[in-house]
Amino acid sequence: MRGPHSFEIAPEPIPDSAIAETVACDVVVVGAGISGTPAAMKAAEMGASVRVLEKGPTFGTHRTGGFAAFGTKAQKAVGVELSQELSERIMLDTWGSTMAFQGRLPLTALWLRHSAEVADWLTDILADKGVEVRSVDTGGITGAGLERSLVRPNQFWNEYCVLHRMGKTFEEGENVDWMAPMVQHAQECGAVYHYNTTAEQLVRDASGRVTGVIARDANGDYLKVTAAKGVILAAGDFINDEEMVSVYCPHLAKNVNNFSNKYCTGDGHKMAIWAGADMDEIVAGDVFPGQTITGRNMHPDDPFYALYMDWWWCPAVASMPMLYVDIAGYRYASENLPFQQNAVAALGMPEGRVWALWDGAWQTKFPMIPEKTPASRNTPEQLEIDLREGVTVRADSLEELAAKIDVPLENLLATVARYNELCAKGHDDDCLKEPVWMQPIDTPPFYAAGIGAAITGTRGGVKVNAEMKVLDKKGRVIPGLYAVGNNAGSFYGMVYPPQIEGSGIGHAFTFAWIAGRHAAGL
Repeated sequence: MRGPHSFEIAPEPIPDSAIAETVACDVVVVGAGISGTPAAMKAAEMGASVRVLEKGPTFGTHRTGGFAAFGTKAQKAVGVELSQELSERIMLDTWGSTMAFQGRLPLTALWLRHSAEVADWLTDILADKGVEVRSVDTGGITGAGLERSLVRPNQFWNEYCVLHRMGKTFEEGENVDWMAPMVQHAQECGAVYHYNTTAEQLVRDASGRVTGVIARDANGDYLKVTAAKGVILAAGDFINDEEMVSVYCPHLAKNVNNFSNKYCTGDGHKMAIWAGADMDEIVAGDVFPGQTITGRNMHPDDPFYALYMDWWWCPAVASMPMLYVDIAGYRYASENLPFQQNAVAALGMPEGRVWALWDGAWQTKFPMIPEKTPASRNTPEQLEIDLREGVTVRADSLEELAAKIDVPLENLLATVARYNELCAKGHDDDCLKEPVWMQPIDTPPFYAAGIGAAITGTRGGVKVNAEMKVLDKKGRVIPGLYAVGNNAGSFYGMVYPPQIEGSGIGHAFTFAWIAGRHAAGL
């Protein structure tokens, strides 16, 4: 039997004699990010005195993205009608196909029941602060058409139409920080924020109830915050703790670029574990396919630089589902797997990197590329730039290409021959790729781009129940302790479901709202 990992070993308790200051409140929230702030907002709205402890110098900022919700007034305003039956079908299909129901279905149902209520609550708060919340028609599907076609036609990322945006997008000329008005609302309701203050230990009474948090401030002094009603852990993920990654999600260690928040080192998870909390056995990562293996990021003068914040840079054409092979020259998956599944498949390959292959006739062989997406960078001009910068390779023959990318020639020739055979047949017997993307690799010159997966964080943690109360290793509640956002588990499996864009922020909002209500005493 293995011994405990270092992160499972609780440190010696910080003695009262080391405490420089003690303050009392009803609810302590650890973390001022996407989940911590909504929790503080709701608890403070209900009259609880709230203290928020944030490790960084300010609240967590988030300028892009959006959140998923079902049946909101923003959706109804643009004609998207999501019935309860349809919402349930989307969730069950997605959770079953991507995670084999590794998450707890009661929490899935809980999100469905409350997501619209929470989204509408936030919509009103943000609107009052000048930030519009819009339902985004990700698939060109509105009204009755949603019932007939749930996925984008002729595209390979296949997202459902449940996304909401806060403010305009970068392409529309706005760079709104929608977290700032949320923090402002929490403070207007009485929440007090402590920045540069790192939570280090939970405080428990003789019965085992969590009654507060001890944190270290910017001067190195200890602050003890007692909580009459509860402590909500919302301290982010653990991607920057290598040992925790090796235990709960070792495949993520093969990412080619880590764009996570440097403060996400698993602090909340560790404190909960020391208090007896149980952890998810499998943890998903928020991963993005197509990251160039050179490690080169998107250029600041690229028109999509601002939109993708320097974490999504894919060589031109390689972002489309051409032919993908591993570094040994073997095909390994359907290339049109949706977004996150595509990235996870690449992470499962040797060294976590693969080659995208295509030929000189790519412009005539593939469907129209949608505008204003990463794939719309697939132009001959961008391809020439990538060739000059070395992120893409061109060769006059497959033999020359194999030598340039150091892939065994025999394997590559056999893989391409088999792939071309399946393209001629019109059906992918080997990997079940959609026929629209099955085009032969047969027209010189030939191209290859090395790609892998980038990661922004982990999405899993300590197990919780439907009130967001943390559970111990016997499935029993640890009194006074809650967890939300990426501190909490029980929701995802190994894969973050890409078909529901914004489920991470969406369920974080909802579960933070629920935790705030319960911690405040409702």
